[in-house]
Amino acid sequence: MTTTTVKVTVSEIITSTQTQFFVMSPAELEYRNQNFVKTGKILFTKMELSEDKLTRKLVTIFLNEESRLEYRNDPVVTDFRIRKEEYNKKNNITSDFNFEID
Repeated sequence: MTTTTVKVTVSEIITSTQTQFFVMSPAELEYRNQNFVKTGKILFTKMELSEDKLTRKLVTIFLNEESRLEYRNDPVVTDFRIRKEEYNKKNNITSDFNFEID
């Protein structure tokens, strides 16, 4: 049986470097690491910041669609995502999502 990985790319744009991008807390990062990275559900992550520091690109590769959905529906991740969406809306940060199945 072959595993079909899922690559999720999120691009976020701010209008001023006075605005910060929303990030996970150290506890949330540790939770993500323990429950998704170390268990092999997240295979790869990378963050790139544009030269002008106004665009951030986050790339995550999941083992498969099941792992992506588990991550998406996880209560800790959901809480973070809700807070991030509220922050982004309040600070006029736009987002674009791209999914690729390999």
